[in-house]
Formats: sequence, structure tokens, C-alpha cells
Amino acid sequence: LAPSSFWLYLGKKKRTELLFGILLGFTAWMVTGMLARYEGPLAQNELWLILSGLTLGVVYYLLSFVYSRLIYQPELFVIGTPSFPVEITSGCSGIEGVSLIVLFLTIYLCLFRKDLRFPQILWLFPLGILAVWIANALRITLLIVIGSSFSPDVAMQGFHAQAGWIAFILIALAAITLSHRMSFFSVKNYERVTIP
Repeated sequence: LAPSSFWLYLGKKKRTELLFGILLGFTAWMVTGMLARYEGPLAQNELWLILSGLTLGVVYYLLSFVYSRLIYQPELFVIGTPSFPVEITSGCSGIEGVSLIVLFLTIYLCLFRKDLRFPQILWLFPLGILAVWIANALRITLLIVIGSSFSPDVAMQGFHAQAGWIAFILIALAAITLSHRMSFFSVKNYERVTIP
């Protein structure tokens, strides 16, 4: 949404920062991908099972308000309707979103540490983790609703692929806004700009 002059300025004058941002983004993508696919004892047997089980339970609860007949097989991590059942895999458990928000907030706190109040700002971690996890459960619920009531193709090809990263970006932007707007988190008092 930024004007072309901004992008030209960024490319010419802020090459180092731009390359650093790309490197950080790539690193975040690699780390969260490795954590989500980690097959070691902690991730596979404990963390993944806990998150998948919790996600499955929340999705079942939410779907019970919409549908009277549900498929619910917690031992197989399967939830859905007779026409559209889904399996909650490690990627669907919320572990990728949790890993990504923790990494994002860590980088953010390091870069803006002079503007933020410590230790109060550390509350962003549990708030961000909870927000990402709830957003993931809502994403799966909506995926099943779309696949069952409208179109399985739209649910799997469009919504499933896009909803997760859109939710993450919105939560990350909300965390930044919250941390700069609330005096509990911010050292500086940012005044709100009103547009006439």
C-alpha cells in the first residue's frame, strides 16, 4: 500500500536493513518449519499431542453450535462433519503459529527495547501465543464449515492455504500497536492522530 517513492527509497538508502529483514524472515520461516516437523521425543510425544488435543477439543466445541452430527475421533485426531472430516496434524495443532509469534516477538523486543517497558512487555508473549492458538482453532472451525456447507475446494485450496498467515500478520500487527499505544507497555507516549 506504500507509494512507489517509499519502495525506491527503501531499495536505494536502506539496502542493509532490507537485506537484514529478508534474512530474518527466511530464518523465521526455516526455524518454525523445523520446529513443526521436529520428530524428537518432546515435540512428537508431548507438545504436539497436547496442542493437537486441545485444538481438537475447541474445534469440536465450536462446531457443536453449528452442526448436530459431527465426526469426532480424538484418538485419530479427526474432526468434522460426515461430508467433510479433517485430521489435525502437527501443522494444524498451532505449533507453527506459536513458534512464529514467539520468534517474531523476540526479534521485535530486541529491536525496540528502548521504547518498551520491561518486564511488563513480556506479557506480549502469553497474549500473542494465546491469540495465535485461538485464531488457529477458529481457522480450522471455519475450514470445516466452509468445506461442509459451501465448497470443499474453496476450503482446502483457498481458505486453508491463506487464513493462517493472514491471521498471524493481523495478530503481529495488533501486538505492535498494543505495545506502542498502551503506557503499560511503552516508555513513550504516542499521541493518536485524528484525521479530519
